Amino acid sequence: MKKWSRFFQNEEYLEKTRMYILNEDMRGYVTEKIGLTVGMKVLDVGCGTGEFTRYLARQTNGISYTGLDNDPDFIAAAKKRSQGAENGNSFEFVTGDAAAMPFEDGCFDVVVSHTFFNSMPLYRKALQEMKRVCRDGGIIASMTATDIEHIPLSHGIYPRDSEYWKKDYDVLLNKVVAMYEKVVPMNDYLQGIPTAYIPNLFEEEKLRSVSAYPVGRFFSLSNSAVPAEKKRRFIELEYISDRKRLECVYEEDEAKAFMTEEEIQAFYALLEKKRDYLLRHLEDNRIWQWEGGTSLLITGQKASADEEFMSAIMNMIK
Repeated sequence: MKKWSRFFQNEEYLEKTRMYILNEDMRGYVTEKIGLTVGMKVLDVGCGTGEFTRYLARQTNGISYTGLDNDPDFIAAAKKRSQGAENGNSFEFVTGDAAAMPFEDGCFDVVVSHTFFNSMPLYRKALQEMKRVCRDGGIIASMTATDIEHIPLSHGIYPRDSEYWKKDYDVLLNKVVAMYEKVVPMNDYLQGIPTAYIPNLFEEEKLRSVSAYPVGRFFSLSNSAVPAEKKRRFIELEYISDRKRLECVYEEDEAKAFMTEEEIQAFYALLEKKRDYLLRHLEDNRIWQWEGGTSLLITGQKASADEEFMSAIMNMIK
């Protein structure tokens, strides 16, 4: 499989999508349901660039956060973005395998993940490792979109003054998407389990008090509830991430069969026109292109070895 951070979701893409996936208004709700309190040691598995780690940290204080990811480029970005302490929290980011974590048994109070189990082929082994490094009575939590492949969205209705770039953009975008699906198909990266199965996985691996909580999200550049500075950042990140991914994919020999060099250069120019158009229309409420839906926050408590043994005995008796 081609490298995740180059061909599927680069650093800018992760930051952009977390701007709407991680609902800032629901930070308190999320941290409360996970049970984060002062003095805890928290591990974020599959942390990427640390966006979820920092999301939790903005609501907490006095917590020691550790992030683990197998992509060294993501870990380098996480370290750069998380320098110093925030709200009295501390951060450490480590390159490693979620199926064989470089941590001692029971050294974390809470183990979390975000959009992880959908993309982890060894999802059961990863959960077993999460249990191993979590203390008895500690919490293991997963937050993932209810359907990661089909997030509800609207492409919006663009005004006529966008026609100088929009029609050509849509034509070439269809070709770009078709090329991606052949050269770097999404299913190569989403090799884990559907979100709907995660609660069952927690139960099968003998976590106690398994609970599921909905976490809503909605994001639109036309939404007056979104500050202008966030809109600008989103637009710039979208341009950079789209261009970087296309550059990486088109370096592959098989990509040349789907688009010509002239089409690629034309699409780069159209990406710039789209970016500049959106930046000029930050306060324009006509478009309402949006993405939204629900994530599922699933939590479970690690039982002690004695509790698991007694549970097994009771099940045999039943």
